Parts: sequence; C-alpha cells; structure tokens
Amino acid sequence: MSDPELQRLFARHSSSLCRYLNMYLKDHSLSMDIMQESFTRMAEFMTHSTIQDIDAYLYRVAKNLMIDHFRQQKKQQSIIISDEQWQGIPSRDKSLESVAIRDQQLKQIQQIIQALPSRTQEIFRLHREEGLTQMEVAQQLNISLSTVEKHLANALAMLIHKWKD
Repeated sequence: MSDPELQRLFARHSSSLCRYLNMYLKDHSLSMDIMQESFTRMAEFMTHSTIQDIDAYLYRVAKNLMIDHFRQQKKQQSIIISDEQWQGIPSRDKSLESVAIRDQQLKQIQQIIQALPSRTQEIFRLHREEGLTQMEVAQQLNISLSTVEKHLANALAMLIHKWKD
C-alpha cells in the first residue's frame, strides 16, 4: 500500500474508527492510540499481501487490538494487590509465638500417648507415625483387626478427653 493510499484510508476512516473504539473503551486517548496502531498494522501487512476488503480488515484489526487491551487490563487487575491486601496475606514464616504454641501442643500430645498402655502406644505409633493401615498393624503384631480398632479408639478417646482438660 502506497503512502497516498494509506493517507486516503486514514482520512476516510480515522474519525469513524476512533468513535467505534471509544464506544467500547470510553477513553478518547486510548481510542486514538488503538486507531493509530490499527493503521500501522494495516500498512505493515499491506507491504506483504493484498486484502480484498480493506475497510472490513481495518475494523477487524482495531477490534482485535481492543480485545487484546481488555485482556491485558483484566490480567493486570488480577495482579494488582494493595499494601493492605499484602499485609492481610498470612506469612509462611512462623512467628516465634506460633512455633512455641505448636511445640507445647506436641509435648502435651506426647505426654498423653506415653500415659497409654504400651500395647496401645505401639499400635498407635505403627498406625499414625509409621502410616500402616489397621490391617497391616494387625498382621505385623499378629492380632485381630478388631483388637487394633479397639486400641486405636481407646487412644483417640484418651487424646480427646485429655486434650479438653
């Protein structure tokens, strides 16, 4: 496309294309920018190929640029976080207080478990700490599944009862 042809196309469509864009964008400056970018892309494309309907193609380029703008704007809105929002996000770093509380709770749990009968402690340890299923615990200790279930139920009942105290 020659410069005079591009100038004629610009004179014929620039204001209507800008109005078209402004209907959606509600920002005259942005509409002007996208309109100018549309003509720039048209000029670049026309140096390599021919277009049957230049007017329709121009509006299609403008619409695609506008859609790209909306996508980019939506992406940026999802990324923008205010200082107040950043402060509301919990830190992955554990505070000294929360670490101390967790350590204290773990000690209490260990004391409760140590107060259980030795067989119940062993079954509880195999199931909870070693990750064995109840059936695997029963097979390893050569006891019935119902015995394992009873010991685990007793251990959990004791943990719940003592934890409330």
